[in-house]
Amino acid sequence: MNQSYCIVQAIDAWAKSGATGTANRAQHIHDAMVQQYVETGDELIAPSVVSYNCLMKAWSRSNEPQAPAMAEKILSEMIDASTDDEDSQVKPDAVTFSTLFDVYAKSKESHATARCEELFDSMDDLGV
Repeated sequence: MNQSYCIVQAIDAWAKSGATGTANRAQHIHDAMVQQYVETGDELIAPSVVSYNCLMKAWSRSNEPQAPAMAEKILSEMIDASTDDEDSQVKPDAVTFSTLFDVYAKSKESHATARCEELFDSMDDLGV
């Protein structure tokens, strides 16, 4: 079984657990996976659009006040990685944006609707 798949399953399990701090724990797991990949180049633990989307889903489910900022950070990491590498496996997709919209829909931020419109408009530029 692919190690990346197991890591994604761990992130998803934390996201679904409902325990306090689950999104932070999922973030730590993903960050460790990315760091290990950077250090080793082991393709079995390479981050992917699925791992990033799963992490973003953890933030969406968390209802934590910093969830929109963390989701935006994840999107930025994905865009940066896909800009550096045309064949990137972390290029944002429709699931990425759908999850990001969900984060904002659950947030109490006054600019959530306007930000979602901006993000929606950026999808074409990113080839989504």
